Amino acid sequence: MGSASVGDKYVLCVGPNPALQRTLWFSSLSLGEVNRALRKRVSGGGKGTNVARILGQLGYPAKLLTFVGGTIGEEFVRTVRREGIEVKPVQTEAGTRVCLTLIEEDESRQTELVEEAEGVCEDDVRRFLRVYSELLERCSFVVISGTSPAGVPEDFYGELTCRARKRGVPVIVDAPGQLLRHALPYRPLLAKPNRKELAALFPGLGFEEQVLRLRELGAQNVLITDGGNAARLLAGDAHFRLVPPVVQPVNPIGSGDAVAAGIALALLEGKDIVEAVRFGIACGTANTLTELAGHVDPTVVDRFLPLVEVETVDESVPGQGARPSET
Repeated sequence: MGSASVGDKYVLCVGPNPALQRTLWFSSLSLGEVNRALRKRVSGGGKGTNVARILGQLGYPAKLLTFVGGTIGEEFVRTVRREGIEVKPVQTEAGTRVCLTLIEEDESRQTELVEEAEGVCEDDVRRFLRVYSELLERCSFVVISGTSPAGVPEDFYGELTCRARKRGVPVIVDAPGQLLRHALPYRPLLAKPNRKELAALFPGLGFEEQVLRLRELGAQNVLITDGGNAARLLAGDAHFRLVPPVVQPVNPIGSGDAVAAGIALALLEGKDIVEAVRFGIACGTANTLTELAGHVDPTVVDRFLPLVEVETVDESVPGQGARPSET
């Protein structure tokens, strides 16, 4: 991938809730005891950061738009730039958070310790929107990922989606709860919650009803991921199951972000939505085999792509050629 003619275009990766990610490796962990790490790695964390990094690894230029603050925010910016991520930081008084990933090698188990972000103010949000509008002028695609810090209004992702749509820029929204719901009336190209986020958004409804509800509220296409299980895609009026290859994961954190990055890239390269999601699922699977969250090896992606199975749920609908209803 990455062969599209891009000129000076880029994917704008919006992740307002970044983290400085510290990954520690242990043989095993014992609660209530002193645990000494075998080794460590510091990297940029947060869903938007992962999407931007993975797009770069796949050969497509990306820019990360995010809030940063304090000395940890400064370290975050230095870290992601060393990783090759082009970042546009919006400075705040709120300090950037630190999150920990604890990997137990003997147990093949990962534990994520997530620090909640400090709140931002109204002026921070206004400046973020101003920078976002400037960056929209040259971007080819927008991917909005993850949660937002306190102080960001519930309709924030709706405003971001609205501004992109007015400029004709397609949008993927990979976010939970009301952040996603407020974006739906502005018809994002793809709504991409995971199964737990979907259930929390529409409690009391069955799974099929939940998927259709996202479409009714405005999403052009809907993708529901479920870890290493089959994903469900509603594209046009067609329903598909996409089954990833079975692997022994090393670190599955960031796989959903790899899916989003892969879909954006494949769509930009002219793939239809079903094939784009197939490629995204291959990226997500490849991510599970890397030690660090939000990393893929393009050669592994290419190896997994033919192994992603596509099944038509409604046999009356053709299984190929479904395309986004609009951009």
